[in-house]
Amino acid sequence: MLGAIVAQANDIIGILAVFIVVFVLDLITGLAKSIITGVKIESYKLRWSFAKTCCYLLTFAFTMFTGICVGAIDAAGGVLKVEVYTALWIELLSITENMTRIFPGVS
Repeated sequence: MLGAIVAQANDIIGILAVFIVVFVLDLITGLAKSIITGVKIESYKLRWSFAKTCCYLLTFAFTMFTGICVGAIDAAGGVLKVEVYTALWIELLSITENMTRIFPGVS
């Protein structure tokens, strides 16, 4: 909901701020899931998290770099919004997955 409100304000910085908060919440819920369920934190999951972070950052940077080079910064900003909303969706799904494992009896 907060993302929709920020989108109406047409502020890419606000959308990125919401993304950062959700990304950190995903990391926190993932760690909490590991601790609560008693499953040790595995290195391949940490590598996947690092790879996912790099993919997000490189995609965002590439979009803005291309927009600057082509001279279409407004269009690049629109594409960046779609990318950030897609990344937000992925992170929210991950948080939901983590929360269902932390609280298995709640549906």
